[in-house]
Amino acid sequence: MKTKLFLSLVASLALTGCNLITANPHFEANSLPSGLYHKYWAMEMQDNMANIFQVSPDGRATVWRYSCDKYRNYVSRTNPQASQVEHYQLESQGQNAFRLHSSRAGAWASLRVHEVSSQRLVMSQQMPRQTQALEIHYQAVASHDKPLCK
Repeated sequence: MKTKLFLSLVASLALTGCNLITANPHFEANSLPSGLYHKYWAMEMQDNMANIFQVSPDGRATVWRYSCDKYRNYVSRTNPQASQVEHYQLESQGQNAFRLHSSRAGAWASLRVHEVSSQRLVMSQQMPRQTQALEIHYQAVASHDKPLCK
């Protein structure tokens, strides 16, 4: 009986430990270019998507999700009057690379910064089960409610 209880406790702690690692990924601010932080980056429209994101040096990221309609107007994916807001934690993956973690899905996308200036950003995004990374271009914008539906 004591052996079963002990094994059950060990298994529970092991599973909890795995969950804690996923919930608190390691991020180093100096692994990404400093010009990336504290700006709103608007994705150039791709597949009718025009998301905006902001990253802070503590590894938190906020994404405002927008869709573009056939008239090049923007709408939120879930509510036409407001954007859908999502929060992520970054995990460093070497210089200029990071992985996005969500509280619901865990690690789900890997990104690499290729170019950053005061007004432009180019990154590639690799999703699970994709064979090729997608190159995405961004422009710095004044606020999170100005998607680029052009």
